[in-house]
Amino acid sequence: MTDSGLTTGDVNGLYDHTGYWLSRLQAETHAQLERRLAEHGVTAAQWGVLIGLHQGASETVRGLAAYLSVDGGAVTRLIDRLEGKGLVERQVDRADRRSVILSLSAAGRTLIPLLAQAVDAHDAAVMAGLSRAERRQFVTVLSRLLAAQGIEPNGRPFGDAAPARKTVDREEVPAALAVAVTIDKNGKGGKKAKKKDKKEKKDKKGKRKKGRKKKGKKA
Repeated sequence: MTDSGLTTGDVNGLYDHTGYWLSRLQAETHAQLERRLAEHGVTAAQWGVLIGLHQGASETVRGLAAYLSVDGGAVTRLIDRLEGKGLVERQVDRADRRSVILSLSAAGRTLIPLLAQAVDAHDAAVMAGLSRAERRQFVTVLSRLLAAQGIEPNGRPFGDAAPARKTVDREEVPAALAVAVTIDKNGKGGKKAKKKDKKEKKDKKGKRKKGRKKKGKKA
């Protein structure tokens, strides 16, 4: 019995907590990645900055901080080290001399393919026990867990694009359905469609009335 009056069987143990397994996996995979990148003189955190610059995620400290989900001070320190290694360059922004533009140096651009190979090999080794479908499912679950904590992932795994918005041609569906599927950039499409439908109905009624009047006169 514990000090709280509960027996050991009444409480979950260390291995019963999901957080334990996530923490252990993160620690092990991060250590492995650090060892691989160390062969090229770069850390995992520095790799994040380098690949961000290479892919055009941003060219400013603030932008890279958002991309990496870290504070600007941390990015500044990373840039200092990478600049010292000759992999990143700083240039004063001509449009705003208070700002600094970041870019990869020639040495940095040359190193990117080697680092990418190392990271890809690490990822393949870590996920070797899962099929591609299982990897997608695993990352999807992780993304949902992050979202449940109020954290929206910055990117999409496996290079997936954002889901395309399905468009429907008004001529292919009844007017009543067209009201529901017509959407414009300002979110006013539905209202416009309703007004248009009302106008069309009104015009049709007007034509029918005119037709009746003409028939009456002929009679």
